[in-house]
Amino acid sequence: MVDRAVKAALHLRPEAGEAQLERARYLYMCNRDYENARAELSTVQSKLPNNAQVFALMGSIDRVQGRWKESARNYEKALELDPRNLFTLRQVALDYAAMRRFADSASIIDRSIAVAPQDVDLRVCRAWLDLDWRAD
Repeated sequence: MVDRAVKAALHLRPEAGEAQLERARYLYMCNRDYENARAELSTVQSKLPNNAQVFALMGSIDRVQGRWKESARNYEKALELDPRNLFTLRQVALDYAAMRRFADSASIIDRSIAVAPQDVDLRVCRAWLDLDWRAD
């Protein structure tokens, strides 16, 4: 079903960056075809240079391939373009924690809590971070 939707979008507007972004997302999420998703995103970046989703998806691909620093850089760029995006804020915090950059992770989680103060999951995430960081 997703494959057909992506093909239909590309058929209607083959040069549309948005359609190509969804193809890259499909390749990544459905096919786990990271290299072709990455190649598709290279094309998309020139068409949608200020689209935060492009950088967030590249960050996700980098992460599954173990490229932690590149992942964090791509998520950081996505945050520059969309600074209140909770998904991206969480992803940056996860990358920082995985790289044992606990202070940076805490800062991002605190920023997330400021955006969504009623989000209980963020508060739990912050508590787990303190446990990992300080064993407290």
